[in-house]
Amino acid sequence: MRAGLLGVVVAAGLLTMVASPARADCIGSCMSEKGCGLQYESSRVQPGYCSIAKSDCEVRCRRGGEEASSTYGAIAFSPASGAWGDAFGYPSRGGAEQRALGECGRRARDCTVAVWFRDQCGAIASASGGVWASGLGKTRAAASADAMTDCRKRGAKGCETRHAVCSR
Repeated sequence: MRAGLLGVVVAAGLLTMVASPARADCIGSCMSEKGCGLQYESSRVQPGYCSIAKSDCEVRCRRGGEEASSTYGAIAFSPASGAWGDAFGYPSRGGAEQRALGECGRRARDCTVAVWFRDQCGAIASASGGVWASGLGKTRAAASADAMTDCRKRGAKGCETRHAVCSR
């Protein structure tokens, strides 16, 4: 009986050791997609963004075999301050929106969900005068271009992409 239990414990330990490198690769890849290195901070993004991204990546990588299913993302935006929050890799639209609003809400009080997306990318662009727009696309660049086009259509000059992220 004891030998059987010991075998189960050893097998479980081996599975954990085998799964850990795959999870680390998943988190590393996910962080790279978010524009963050494994050090979790980057000068290219808002302070604290990469720490938040790490949490999102851990959620995504825990899902493991569900990677082929649809994932949702969202970007929340504060028109007054330009603050934003995002989420990606969520199994539901509501979960992604709630996370994005929560992240944006740490920096501003007037956050609103600017865009949500499923199995694609979203972006926000803004200009002076409070004009802002969102966009969608298969890549960050395509979503950014869509947001920039919409921003210009609203009569704004000096539109800039504020943030772009993909649902995976």
